Amino acid sequence: MIFDGKTNLAVDCLGWVDHGSLWTYNIVDKKEQRVPIAGASYAIVRKGENGLFRVVQQENAGATITIRHFQNPAAELARIRVESGVARFDGDDSLWGSVENVAIVGVTNGQRLIWINASARSVIDLDISWFNNDNYDVGYSGLIDCITLPGGTLVLVSAQRSSRLSIVDLQQNKEVESLKLVDRNGNPQLAMLDADELLTSDYDTMCRVNLNQRRVVASALLQQPVAGFMHEFIGDFDLHGNGTCAVARPFSEDVLLLNVKTLQVTKRVRVGGQPLRVSMVSDSDVITRDWKTGRLAIATFN
Repeated sequence: MIFDGKTNLAVDCLGWVDHGSLWTYNIVDKKEQRVPIAGASYAIVRKGENGLFRVVQQENAGATITIRHFQNPAAELARIRVESGVARFDGDDSLWGSVENVAIVGVTNGQRLIWINASARSVIDLDISWFNNDNYDVGYSGLIDCITLPGGTLVLVSAQRSSRLSIVDLQQNKEVESLKLVDRNGNPQLAMLDADELLTSDYDTMCRVNLNQRRVVASALLQQPVAGFMHEFIGDFDLHGNGTCAVARPFSEDVLLLNVKTLQVTKRVRVGGQPLRVSMVSDSDVITRDWKTGRLAIATFN
């Protein structure tokens, strides 16, 4: 889930609930709406700069990526359509400089990791031969998240059921390094803390990674195993500008507030149900969506 404070709008897509639509919620007028996306079975949203966000549409054939603005999520300001190896650009090409330019897209025979070079009006397939059975459980997992590191030449990529993050060099178009998390075999979500550090999840644990040292420098187990052996995952997390991070816990019916440097829990609020998506909408207020139903919940950290 992503949120824009200027428009007071949250945007999300839970594929099994929203299908090919964007879910939106305005925290001021309290309105939930759905914005249909033509041709999409579901979508992945990522916040950009200047009120923009990117939508990666998952489709039966080909791939479509659009840029939209929180003021009017229904309007496509820029679009790339990739089909049969050919990319077609429409709209304002300059906007691609305000969103993440590497994306994971689904295709009929698996996934592609692509790099959008808007200045050349091209889309380049990045080599994912490293995503193989020697390193991953390919039959039961897929690529899950990717983010361009400061400097713009390296990309960090995560996969399901794995604690291994791959570092891909865009110029060489190959994996050049990898780093290990804490062996929880999670579905790592990736977010930059600053130019040197990354925050990521590893199943039931949050990790702070120093990118210069290429290692985890702090971690916190946030979901205790049931009966001492049955592990349960944490939900999504959301960084907030005041040095905190909200983490949803679907098996504990609550949201935790962490200090991003120490990863210590500073506050907790119960929301009920199974919160999976989460977004901080102020220094004290948080909204969540339920894992199975998409139900909205609003809560305040006291």
